[in-house]
Amino acid sequence: MNYKMNSVKQIPGRLGIPFLGETVDIFNGQEQFYYDRYLQYGSFFKTRSMGMNFAVILCPEGNQLVFKDQAYKFSSKMGWKFLEPLIGDGLLLQD
Repeated sequence: MNYKMNSVKQIPGRLGIPFLGETVDIFNGQEQFYYDRYLQYGSFFKTRSMGMNFAVILCPEGNQLVFKDQAYKFSSKMGWKFLEPLIGDGLLLQD
C-alpha cells in the first residue's frame, strides 16, 4: 500500500450534504454503508457524519500504518471531543 496524497481533496469518497453528511446512510445500515463504499472507492475513502469529516481505512496495511508505524502522526482526540464536557480530559481522551 502506497498512499501518497498531498490534499484531503485527493482522497476518494463523498462528504454528502453540509453538516449532516452521510449520517443517515451510516445509521440505516452501518455494515452495508462501509461495504458499499469499499466496493465503490476501495479500502481508503472519506465521508462526513455529524459535521465532522472522516478518513476510513479498511485494510490491514492501512491499520498497521495508523496503529503501529506512524501512530505519532495520528490522534483520536477529535473523535471523542464531544465527551470532554461530560467526563473531562480523562484517560479516555488520551492518545
